[in-house]
Amino acid sequence: TVTEWLDRVRHGPAARRAFATALTEAAINLPPAEADAGLLFAVVTRAFRGAATNAAVAVPRAGLAALLDPFVHLLAKRGGRACLGATVRGVARLDSGAGFLVELEGGESLAAERVVLALPAAFAHALVVRALPAAARRVEAEAATPSSPIVTVTLWFDRQVLDAPLLGLLAPPAGGGPGFHWAFDRGSLLPRTRAAWPVTLVASAAHELATQPTARVLERARAALELYGVTRLAPVAGRVVKEPHATPAYTPARAAMRPGVASGYAGLAFAGDWTATGLPATIEGAVVSGEAAARHVLGSAILRSTNPPPALDPEGPA
Repeated sequence: TVTEWLDRVRHGPAARRAFATALTEAAINLPPAEADAGLLFAVVTRAFRGAATNAAVAVPRAGLAALLDPFVHLLAKRGGRACLGATVRGVARLDSGAGFLVELEGGESLAAERVVLALPAAFAHALVVRALPAAARRVEAEAATPSSPIVTVTLWFDRQVLDAPLLGLLAPPAGGGPGFHWAFDRGSLLPRTRAAWPVTLVASAAHELATQPTARVLERARAALELYGVTRLAPVAGRVVKEPHATPAYTPARAAMRPGVASGYAGLAFAGDWTATGLPATIEGAVVSGEAAARHVLGSAILRSTNPPPALDPEGPA
């Protein structure tokens, strides 16, 4: 675990509170006593052993639909199409054996030479378990991996209350605290459609918060801003989003069981941040997995692989 690794390299309590614990919870979505140390080591080497931009924080200035819209048009220009809102019921091999049949909920079927299932492991397993049992067996263990929750709270104020786009809320030296780890000034990052100013607080590894009623979570978020000296103002509105299955819970045992992108069938691959990327279940891992899945089904080096981090000694100085 991360805690065992930090003990081995004599990482002190102040450095743990201000760096290692915050980074572990943000990147792996587990507390250090549970999180796999190899995943944190990969994050540290990639983010902090290279250019300064490697550790930069990127915040989208548009919603997910706006981010995907250019892709839909680019696909159409190249003769493809995006079937938005289409639910897939299953994937099977074509009778000819050369390709796959993607069965949609409305009764339509799509034939394809190559298929990448970019889904959570449990959903990918459900789509192939009936017709492609060998592929299902490859992701069966990952589909059963426990998950770790994330809770996000947005509070609206009648004025701007943060003096920075992003604040890290470190745990108090004595421990405890309201449980939130980050505060984002959404009003300065996104175009506002209403007079109130939004602030978003995020709690990783939020097992305790995820069980609380909405009113209690809202109060905890307001108390967090007051505790860290952000504002004593009462918000004019609030919203809570609980993601109980936000990421897989990668303890050392579970991290060692992550499957690759190969399905056992030529032309069919899995993709997702849960595959064996060597990274936590983050957007960076998803990108690495997507590239690997594309290369796998194309059978060529048409896509350049993501450069691996330098090989460093995890037993070395912290």
